[in-house]
Amino acid sequence: MSNEIMDIEKWKRDFPFLASVWNTIDDFDKDLNDDPKTNDYFVVCNQIIGKSEGEMEKHKGVCMKLVRNLGHYSINKEFLSHTPERCNNLNNWIYYSMKKHKIPENIIIGCFNEYYGMMEGIKEKPRCSYYSYDNTYLQPKEIVELKIFLDNMHIIKETLLHKYERNQISLQKYICEYVNIYNILNSTYCPQELKDIGKHVDTCKILENFKTTYMSYLYYNLNKKEIIPSLYDVENEYKKKCVPPQLVVPSNAPLENDVDELPPSTEDSGEERNVFSSPRPYNVEKPGSSMSGTVSTAVGTMAGASSIIALLYKVTQNFI
Repeated sequence: MSNEIMDIEKWKRDFPFLASVWNTIDDFDKDLNDDPKTNDYFVVCNQIIGKSEGEMEKHKGVCMKLVRNLGHYSINKEFLSHTPERCNNLNNWIYYSMKKHKIPENIIIGCFNEYYGMMEGIKEKPRCSYYSYDNTYLQPKEIVELKIFLDNMHIIKETLLHKYERNQISLQKYICEYVNIYNILNSTYCPQELKDIGKHVDTCKILENFKTTYMSYLYYNLNKKEIIPSLYDVENEYKKKCVPPQLVVPSNAPLENDVDELPPSTEDSGEERNVFSSPRPYNVEKPGSSMSGTVSTAVGTMAGASSIIALLYKVTQNFI
């Protein structure tokens, strides 16, 4: 299975066009320094963690941040205008924090129950509910990541339309990575004989929603079909638009021992590579599917791409 913890720092580096998402998650995670309500958060979490038989020192940080982020102890009324988008991002942060800090789910549920009680006391409806990804979906981490894509498709579309040139590599990498994940989850968990069983139901609903929205909002609505894989015939589309062609070394090329030492690759020197790097492979593999093997091959191909290009350049110089 893939890593349980979402690598937010890597996403910030690789996908800067979603800066607003990463900034929101950072804002949820910021320290409680100088917050005038810190003592109120502590009192609430002391009760919640005690009832949950948790570890106060280990769990209080995330608990207190969550109570703050729900907003019902703030000195203003901004928490009454929380949007669904903010609630989605809050739940993404909760999932990330639970996995990173090993927070028991009953502590999170306790925080929300306290919030619901407070909202009922002021005769207001809760503006946000807790999404229990682990109890609802198969491969919850990947579902969270696909939901981030789905919730921010307007940003992806805007970037494709107006900021494509400077985001070309990172944007195509992002699209290809999650087309790959969508395809493998869908083919593994949503064949007709499985899609109505247990967690398959909600998992397949999310995947179907992803497909419908992606195709209507991005694929059919933009003049970028040369870089955006269709989710119909997805394996062939992925290979054509996401996997770089393999380089073929001429049969008369000198052997490795016959070639002078090559200069270090740009990857080793810390310089930015000028080739498209394939998305990371996802290791739930459907039997009989060639896509996972293709992805792994592509990653291996690109890992040595800069060295092979340098070799071909050397050969070309020898024949001039």
